[in-house]
This record gives sequence, C-alpha cells and structure tokens, in this order.
Amino acid sequence: MRGAAVAAALVAAALLLSGCQYLLGPLVGGPIAPLDPGGFGSLDPGEFGSFDPNEPTFSLPPPAAIYTTGSATVKIGDSVKVLDRLTTGSLMTDYGGTAIFADGAGTYLQVYGTEAGGTNIDQEPAFLTIERIADGRHLTASDPMGCTVTITSADTTNFAGSGSCKALHWSDALAPYDATGKPSFVEGEPAFDLEVEFSAKP
Repeated sequence: MRGAAVAAALVAAALLLSGCQYLLGPLVGGPIAPLDPGGFGSLDPGEFGSFDPNEPTFSLPPPAAIYTTGSATVKIGDSVKVLDRLTTGSLMTDYGGTAIFADGAGTYLQVYGTEAGGTNIDQEPAFLTIERIADGRHLTASDPMGCTVTITSADTTNFAGSGSCKALHWSDALAPYDATGKPSFVEGEPAFDLEVEFSAKP
C-alpha cells in the first residue's frame, strides 16, 4: 500500500506541476516529453488538484517547495554528460523530493527520494531512472536492486544527492513488459555502470 501511495503522489504531482507529459513516466518505463512548466496553473484552494479535506484521496496538499533551477552530472560508462536543465522539481512534505534533469539532446534523469532517517509518512527507498531519446528510439534504464541512491538534502532550500548503479541495461520505454513483469532489454546494447550527482533549488 505504501508503494502505491507514493506512486500515486508522484504521478499526481507531475501532472499538476508540469502538465500531462510525465503521466506514469519513469515509474513504469514510460516516455518523458517535457512541456512548459505550470501547465495546470496554481494549486490555490479551489484550483484543480488543490487539497480538499473532504476528498483527501483524490487531492494533494500543495508542494512544500517547487525547484526551478538545477543540474546533474551523469557518467554513463566512460561518457560524462552535464544535464543543465531542470524540467520539473518539487518537494512533497509526506513523500520527499523529485526532480527531472535534461541536457537538451535527449538525455533525462529523474530522481525521487528523501533523506535517510527522515520523518516522511511514506519513506520509500530513493530511486533514479535514466532515459535516452535519440535515433528514433526511447530507451530507459532503472534497477532499484542494482542502484544505490543517497539523498543528502530534501528540504525547501535544496534537493541534492548522488547515485551509483552497476550493470544497467537499456530497455525500450515503449515496449510491453514480458510475462514476468520485467522490461525487455534492447539487443546489442551492452550493460553499463552509471554514476550521478544532482542538485535542484527553488
């Protein structure tokens, strides 16, 4: 139940803060197609998505912070990329921070999580997803078991940390999962290690 609550909160936050572009996005290996932020306007009382105490299941409190600037350094194998564009980022009091970074050339990184030992109601392990959109393909890679993500700050002033993944495999973000619920790896794409550092601020 806790995982479902986190997933629902992340999806709703992405929808509200940046339009429908994230939908289920990296949570299920789906596509990222960033649009202009603020597509749904404010989260003021009475606005779409604002918190309604009479319908708490279908609404969220406004974010504790919205991050507007940030960057990430990503090392994929021996290749180092700087993702200097923050497409969206926010802090939800009960769930932690989330941010998506991009380089403008088809590489995206999403990170979600909260500091270890925090008091968040649903403190799931932090995770990251790397996406690559190029040459007519949309590839995605994520492995909660093979990645270690450390959140050093998740508050109203900063969302920052690092991540390390071993032997990741690219899969087709638009292909269905196999019968066991696992993504189908792209043939001809070798396994790779991933190292990331990131920071986002209001």
